[in-house]
Amino acid sequence: MRFQITNRRIISLLTIITFITITPLLNLSSIGLPKVLIGHKYYSPFEASAHEGHEHAGPDFTVPTLDGDTFNLYSHRGKPLVLFAMASWCATCIEEARELGKLVEKYGDQIVVIALDVDRSTTWQDLQKFKEIVGNPNYIWAFDKDSTVVKDYGIKALETTLIFNQDGEVVFSDFRSTRYKVLEKQIKKLL
Repeated sequence: MRFQITNRRIISLLTIITFITITPLLNLSSIGLPKVLIGHKYYSPFEASAHEGHEHAGPDFTVPTLDGDTFNLYSHRGKPLVLFAMASWCATCIEEARELGKLVEKYGDQIVVIALDVDRSTTWQDLQKFKEIVGNPNYIWAFDKDSTVVKDYGIKALETTLIFNQDGEVVFSDFRSTRYKVLEKQIKKLL
């Protein structure tokens, strides 16, 4: 059986060669490709491979908490930390908030979990009600009233989960509801 060169094969080959040679030269961030979080910066999939393994601590922040205190990121170094960006009115955030409660029940003071309400209009009563709806899990509940964390960490969606290692480096990010098994797998890597 002989291999025949057809116009279709030539066009396919030229398309592949063009894509391979030109794609890295393009700025593809403008067409909405997914971003990869490394450290505290987002990269296109093409840029990410050059930056992997070079994580560094993200910027520090201090936010007010539901119990009237404040939460400071750098003061919690030494333990894995899970940050869950949510809003008190977000119905799809309920499941992950409950999953995080199970994680805290299992790992206790080996980890730190913070649910961060990123809606600037949320009141204390709104967040307290949400906490009650999800079963009053025993972790930190806080407000990002001035959007500092949202800006500094590029949070663009509710249900964003960031996991920091003991040095304050972001080692995992997810921009949709994260299941318990995924959360636990990431935490186990750090313990």
